[in-house]
Amino acid sequence: HPSLKNFSLDRRCFSCIRTAFTNRFNKPLCNTSTQCGSNQIGFNSHIHQPWNRLNRTVCIDCAYTREATPVEKEIFERRGQTIETITNGEGCDACRQTGYRGRMAIHELLVVDESMKKLMMNNASFQELKNHMIEKNTRLLIDDGLLKVKAGKTTLEEILRVASLDD
Repeated sequence: HPSLKNFSLDRRCFSCIRTAFTNRFNKPLCNTSTQCGSNQIGFNSHIHQPWNRLNRTVCIDCAYTREATPVEKEIFERRGQTIETITNGEGCDACRQTGYRGRMAIHELLVVDESMKKLMMNNASFQELKNHMIEKNTRLLIDDGLLKVKAGKTTLEEILRVASLDD
């Protein structure tokens, strides 16, 4: 019977393995010896754990640009970015009056180095893991989403629907 610590590690291992086998596009690498404390499955030495969320893209047939509101500018500033204009879709026959047509993903990729492995093995809190990711300049879901809003590919509403501003 696993101890509580081993149970936590087993859950992490299961999550990594599940992602490795179900995520056909990003094909993460997983080191189960680091995650589970066993070497039963031979994956590579670093874990590349992708997270992604789908969101709708602005319809190119009815897209228009407007000046960003003070609230929208503040959201970008909270994440260390700036924005002057926002692209939205007005709605047309091509997008069935929604302003959106198609989907795209926003991504976050966790690369587990030696220091992250130590944190995980010592059952570090989520906040400690998140702080480590920020120190390593990991682009979080929200940051990738805001970059895509800035590029005019999607809307701020769509990003905030699928990613937390507190990430």
